[in-house]
Order: sequence, then C-alpha cells, then structure tokens
Amino acid sequence: MPELKNIRQERFCLLFVMTGNATEAYREAGYHSKTPEIHAHQLVTNSKVESRIAELRAISTPKRIRNREGIIEWLDDLMSRPADEPVKWSDKLRAAEIIARMCGYNAADRVEVHAGNSLNNYIVALRARPIGGEVIELENGQESP
Repeated sequence: MPELKNIRQERFCLLFVMTGNATEAYREAGYHSKTPEIHAHQLVTNSKVESRIAELRAISTPKRIRNREGIIEWLDDLMSRPADEPVKWSDKLRAAEIIARMCGYNAADRVEVHAGNSLNNYIVALRARPIGGEVIELENGQESP
C-alpha cells in the first residue's frame, strides 16, 4: 500500500509505529481535539490507517534489531532520515546519544570510582583527626566527635 494521501494520517501512522502511543501520535501529527484519545482510537480503527500501520510495522521491525549491531543500524537509519519525514531533531539527537553510549564514545565523560581498603583507611584517618573537636569513645566502641 502506498503512502496515504492525507498527510496528517500518514504522519500519524509513522508516529504511531515509532511510539506505540496513539494519543501522542495524534497530537504530534497536528490534530487538535478536546478528547484526543477518542479521536486517536477512531483514527487507528480506520481501515486505510489500520492497513498502513500494519504495512509500516512489517517493514520497520525486522528481526535484525534484536542484537546490538541491529539496534545501532536502526538508530543510524533514524538519524539519517530526510527532513520531510516526521522525525524530530530531538529524536535524531537522542539516537546519536544512544549510539555513542553503546559504542563507548562517551568514555571520557565517565568517572569511575573504586572503593576499597584505601578509601576505608582514609575515612578512619579522617575520623582520627576531627576538626574542632575531640574524639570521645562510646561504650559500644564507636567514636563521636
């Protein structure tokens, strides 16, 4: 089935397949209503729209997405879609962010903290030298400043 002639319906179908949320897709496609959930449901049950959604789902969720390389390939495809398709820049930027994290490109942004005996020894040393107070031994063996 070719693209729907009604641009908003086509946009709704694409958004619905991407998000899985009919009400959100309804709003993002440019429809306005006081009861968007009702109108979105009516649109989903429209025979032409229903057929188009089924077709888009068949071509947009291949088995290749089930592994790491497939996810990266799918996100890359999302980022490279032309401007006339209903994909927001924020979605493209988010896809780039996810790819960077999955490939380890953000390693410089990560901070690794290792806690071991050296940290414990440092804390004990700090407690032994309280600032502005004395160390008072309690009955149960703990200290109090």
